[in-house]
Amino acid sequence: NGISATTPFYYVPTLKAAPTIVKSGGTVTLSGVHFAANSTVSLSDCETYNLPPANTDSNGTFTVNISVNGPSGPCTVTAQDYWTGLYVSTTFIIES
Repeated sequence: NGISATTPFYYVPTLKAAPTIVKSGGTVTLSGVHFAANSTVSLSDCETYNLPPANTDSNGTFTVNISVNGPSGPCTVTAQDYWTGLYVSTTFIIES
């Protein structure tokens, strides 16, 4: 009958921190997926609010390591895609 329909499919960015519990002075790996390809993602956290940006690959993924130096308690990191403006957050726990 020649009728067709299409529906756009959009990925929602996600951000994960590993490990989810880390001692102050340790390192956390942030992994992001479904961001814009070959783009820049700004990162802010509970202490510095000014982490270096991450660069995504051709699949829209990135991985960065951050040093954790802060008081005990939850730390929320936010990643915002410069291209789309979308942002997501993840939380890990800092132990003394």
